[in-house]
Amino acid sequence: MIASLVFLILISVSYIVHSQEIPENRLVDWSTAGVTTDIPDFSRIINITDFGGVGDGVTSNNAAFNAAMAAATPGTVILFPAGTYFFNNSIALSKDSVVIRGVGRSTELKFNLGGLQRNMIISTGTEPNI
Repeated sequence: MIASLVFLILISVSYIVHSQEIPENRLVDWSTAGVTTDIPDFSRIINITDFGGVGDGVTSNNAAFNAAMAAATPGTVILFPAGTYFFNNSIALSKDSVVIRGVGRSTELKFNLGGLQRNMIISTGTEPNI
């Protein structure tokens, strides 16, 4: 009985020790993960309110966002000041290297897509991810 118990313990310990080894062919090379180039400088900031955006939580901001996106160029930040910005349709980041940014917890993007199951923010840039 004791011999069987010792044998069972040794098998269990052996299994635990070897179960944490990842075979060589399954290891991942993480040396190229993340940003491998200089981080872009997003120094051009345009304010959504300059395009008619209203942070009252009721007024639709789809047209204002589309106008801001049309004015954006690569390296642009579309800034949402403090407030609740309502959207009744998905918004599309349709250009490369455009960022939407709020001012922390005081900025909220609120979506009501009428019960449709779709993405709220769609990213459709043309450049491949590097």
